[in-house]
Amino acid sequence: MKTKHFLITLLMCCVSIGMSAAEWTDTNGTVWKFTTNGSNATLIDGSYGMPCISGTIPTTLTIPSTVYIGETAYSVNKIGDYAFYGCSDLTSINIPEGVTSIGSTAFYGCI
Repeated sequence: MKTKHFLITLLMCCVSIGMSAAEWTDTNGTVWKFTTNGSNATLIDGSYGMPCISGTIPTTLTIPSTVYIGETAYSVNKIGDYAFYGCSDLTSINIPEGVTSIGSTAFYGCI
Protein backbone atom coordinates (compact mmCIF):
# COMPACT_ATOMS: atom_id res chain seq x y z
CA MET A 1 0.00 0.00 0.00
CA LYS A 2 2.86 2.42 0.80
CA THR A 3 4.31 1.80 -2.66
CA LYS A 4 1.01 2.81 -4.25
CA HIS A 5 0.88 6.07 -2.28
CA PHE A 6 4.50 6.80 -3.11
CA LEU A 7 3.91 6.26 -6.84
CA ILE A 8 0.82 8.48 -6.83
CA THR A 9 2.73 11.22 -5.00
CA LEU A 10 5.64 10.91 -7.41
CA LEU A 11 3.31 11.13 -10.40
CA MET A 12 1.63 14.26 -9.01
CA CYS A 13 5.03 15.90 -8.48
CA CYS A 14 6.06 15.11 -12.05
CA VAL A 15 2.86 16.55 -13.45
CA SER A 16 3.19 19.74 -11.43
CA ILE A 17 6.79 20.40 -12.54
CA GLY A 18 5.64 21.71 -15.92
CA MET A 19 2.89 23.83 -14.40
CA SER A 20 2.85 26.90 -12.22
CA ALA A 21 0.04 28.50 -10.24
CA ALA A 22 -0.85 32.14 -10.75
CA GLU A 23 -3.51 34.79 -10.10
CA TRP A 24 -4.83 37.49 -12.41
CA THR A 25 -7.32 40.25 -11.62
CA ASP A 26 -9.65 41.32 -14.41
CA THR A 27 -11.01 44.85 -14.93
CA ASN A 28 -14.09 44.04 -12.81
CA GLY A 29 -11.97 43.14 -9.78
CA THR A 30 -12.49 39.39 -10.04
CA VAL A 31 -9.34 37.46 -9.11
CA TRP A 32 -8.81 34.31 -11.22
CA LYS A 33 -6.61 31.48 -9.96
CA PHE A 34 -5.10 29.25 -12.62
CA THR A 35 -2.21 27.01 -13.57
CA THR A 36 -0.27 27.30 -16.78
CA ASN A 37 1.17 24.70 -19.07
CA GLY A 38 2.84 26.02 -22.18
CA SER A 39 0.59 28.79 -23.52
CA ASN A 40 -2.57 27.36 -21.96
CA ALA A 41 -4.28 27.99 -18.63
CA THR A 42 -6.52 25.80 -16.48
CA LEU A 43 -8.81 27.46 -13.95
CA ILE A 44 -7.53 25.89 -10.78
CA ASP A 45 -9.33 23.09 -8.98
CA GLY A 46 -11.51 24.50 -6.25
CA SER A 47 -11.40 21.53 -3.91
CA TYR A 48 -12.41 21.99 -0.29
CA GLY A 49 -14.38 25.18 -0.71
CA MET A 50 -11.68 27.25 -2.40
CA PRO A 51 -13.10 28.34 -5.77
CA CYS A 52 -10.91 29.61 -8.61
CA ILE A 53 -12.35 33.12 -8.21
CA SER A 54 -12.39 35.67 -5.42
CA GLY A 55 -12.65 39.40 -5.00
CA THR A 56 -15.55 41.04 -6.82
CA ILE A 57 -17.72 38.22 -8.16
CA PRO A 58 -20.65 39.31 -10.35
CA THR A 59 -23.83 37.23 -10.49
CA THR A 60 -23.41 36.89 -14.26
CA LEU A 61 -19.86 35.71 -14.82
CA THR A 62 -17.94 35.59 -18.08
CA ILE A 63 -14.92 33.32 -17.94
CA PRO A 64 -12.06 35.11 -19.70
CA SER A 65 -10.65 33.52 -22.85
CA THR A 66 -7.23 34.86 -21.85
CA VAL A 67 -5.51 35.40 -18.49
CA TYR A 68 -2.17 37.06 -17.86
CA ILE A 69 0.99 36.79 -15.82
CA GLY A 70 2.56 40.19 -16.31
CA GLU A 71 2.55 40.75 -20.08
CA THR A 72 2.35 37.04 -20.95
CA ALA A 73 -1.07 35.87 -22.16
CA TYR A 74 -2.41 32.36 -21.57
CA SER A 75 -5.45 30.92 -23.33
CA VAL A 76 -8.02 29.46 -20.94
CA ASN A 77 -8.71 25.98 -22.26
CA LYS A 78 -9.74 24.00 -19.18
CA ILE A 79 -11.93 24.42 -16.12
CA GLY A 80 -10.68 22.29 -13.22
CA ASP A 81 -12.65 20.07 -10.85
CA TYR A 82 -14.70 22.07 -8.35
CA ALA A 83 -13.42 25.29 -9.96
CA PHE A 84 -16.54 27.23 -8.96
CA TYR A 85 -17.25 25.22 -5.82
CA GLY A 86 -19.86 26.89 -3.65
CA CYS A 87 -20.29 29.99 -5.83
CA SER A 88 -24.01 30.01 -5.05
CA ASP A 89 -24.53 33.68 -5.98
CA LEU A 90 -23.79 33.00 -9.66
CA THR A 91 -26.91 33.09 -11.82
CA SER A 92 -25.18 32.45 -15.16
CA ILE A 93 -21.73 31.67 -16.50
CA ASN A 94 -20.51 32.37 -20.03
CA ILE A 95 -17.81 29.94 -21.16
CA PRO A 96 -15.47 30.95 -24.00
CA GLU A 97 -15.21 28.78 -27.12
CA GLY A 98 -11.58 27.90 -26.36
CA VAL A 99 -12.53 25.82 -23.32
CA THR A 100 -12.19 22.18 -24.36
CA SER A 101 -12.45 20.49 -20.96
CA ILE A 102 -14.67 21.03 -17.92
CA GLY A 103 -13.70 19.13 -14.79
CA SER A 104 -15.90 16.86 -12.77
CA THR A 105 -18.26 18.84 -10.56
CA ALA A 106 -16.75 22.14 -11.76
CA PHE A 107 -19.94 23.94 -10.77
CA TYR A 108 -20.75 21.99 -7.62
CA GLY A 109 -22.71 24.06 -5.13
CA CYS A 110 -23.60 26.80 -7.59
CA ILE A 111 -27.33 26.29 -7.15
